[in-house]
Amino acid sequence: LLTKEPWAYEGGIGQLAGVALRLRHRMIPFLYSCNHRTATEGLALCEPLYYQYPECGESYRYPNEYRFGQQFLVAPVTEHSRRNGVSETPVWLPEGVWTDFFTGDIYRSGKGGREFTAVRPPDSIPVFAEAGAVMVCSDDQGNTCENPHALEITVWNGNGGFRLYEDREDGAECLTVIGTSCDEQTGTQTVTIRTEGDRSVLPTDRRLSLRFPRR
Repeated sequence: LLTKEPWAYEGGIGQLAGVALRLRHRMIPFLYSCNHRTATEGLALCEPLYYQYPECGESYRYPNEYRFGQQFLVAPVTEHSRRNGVSETPVWLPEGVWTDFFTGDIYRSGKGGREFTAVRPPDSIPVFAEAGAVMVCSDDQGNTCENPHALEITVWNGNGGFRLYEDREDGAECLTVIGTSCDEQTGTQTVTIRTEGDRSVLPTDRRLSLRFPRR
């Protein structure tokens, strides 16, 4: 059987695929904004490491890894599990502080980056958020594609931000600019949110929730 419908797969794999698909649907605000950036700035949603790190030899030795949305790094699992139902995936993290998207583990890479082997069960893949990264997800129920009434904004400690783009069929556009900054001495993370454009694009009852993964 060769099909993409998750319910066609047994042994729990279909359920895991369903969880991943629901996560992707929640990420539509982030993905839509990144695709708008591709159209206006030419920056792709997924880019090979050597686009951003052309002088690092490691960026060429890890061809499966890619930058996702400019703020995340993904090392997809491409090998079968070898033992105990887990797979091993080689990872290179560029210089900086990276937080595992799924586990919350923090990795600090010095000059030249860091190489290690990530061990993962079938329900997770190595995805790392750089310091200051922002993920914007819909917190609405169901599978609607309307501009969300509820947004969940996850902020990883550091200096960064994200530009959330939303529009309407009549051509009206609104940009929500999310800025993040971190005071290392006090351990204070500051988030600023402002809008530009036609605010009528946004639902009048919009609710925002902020998440700060552990350091």
